[in-house]
Amino acid sequence: MPVTPAPIVVRRAAVTAVAAVTAVALGGCSLGPGDSPPTGIDGLEVPSASPDPDDFVAPEGTPGPEIAGVATTRVERLDGLEQVVDLLATDEDGHTWWFGREGEWQVGPDVPLGLWLPAQPRVGDGWRRSAAEGVSEERVTVLEAGEQVVLEVRSDLDPDLVRREVWPQPTTG
Repeated sequence: MPVTPAPIVVRRAAVTAVAAVTAVALGGCSLGPGDSPPTGIDGLEVPSASPDPDDFVAPEGTPGPEIAGVATTRVERLDGLEQVVDLLATDEDGHTWWFGREGEWQVGPDVPLGLWLPAQPRVGDGWRRSAAEGVSEERVTVLEAGEQVVLEVRSDLDPDLVRREVWPQPTTG
């Protein structure tokens, strides 16, 4: 006995049902949590054109100069073979910003504020740390983010210059 094909109406209904189930499954009908708050460098403007002094907390450590109305902290460290003094400040969200390097450059009308370290660094985050054109142009990528944060720092001025920095995990209060 020959097989009779199903009526067209039944086939169309089956195709429509499969399409509807697929659309719901792929359409993001999620039972998971809503939007997550930003972490890492999400929501930050880097480099930042002009810092608002009201966004920064009182400095800890060795006081540095006031730059763009913000009190900075002097951080002495070895950069390769050279001893340098970086001028940093922390905002109320726990992000540390780079206001300059003593004797070389500092934030001003032509030099935007650079991010030194976000409050909650994530592996893979990357940003432009400094944009003092022709003097200090660095890009940073987070390689590890545990008890310590390991950064890869690359110079835009000398593409062969790559270094790693290790910093304690930022604490946010």
